Amino acid sequence: GQKSIDLLFIDHLKELYVPDFQRLREAGLLAKGSTVVADNLLFPGAPDFIALMEASPEDYDWMPHPTKLEYALSDRDDLVGVAVMKT
Repeated sequence: GQKSIDLLFIDHLKELYVPDFQRLREAGLLAKGSTVVADNLLFPGAPDFIALMEASPEDYDWMPHPTKLEYALSDRDDLVGVAVMKT
């Protein structure tokens, strides 16, 4: 049978987070129990991904984790999000 992804870490072009996530989901590669970790949600930012997760509590257990931007010379706030697929 078809396998699914257990853990997906996304940290690429932020405007592609949602379309790439949706492609994987539609292909059946993200299944119940799959964990998705999304980095740099505040900077440079992926507000569409945050909105998708927050709008779909029946589909995802969503936990945002405040953090600091890596490699920065300042204390710039950032966010890492963890979603576990419910369906």
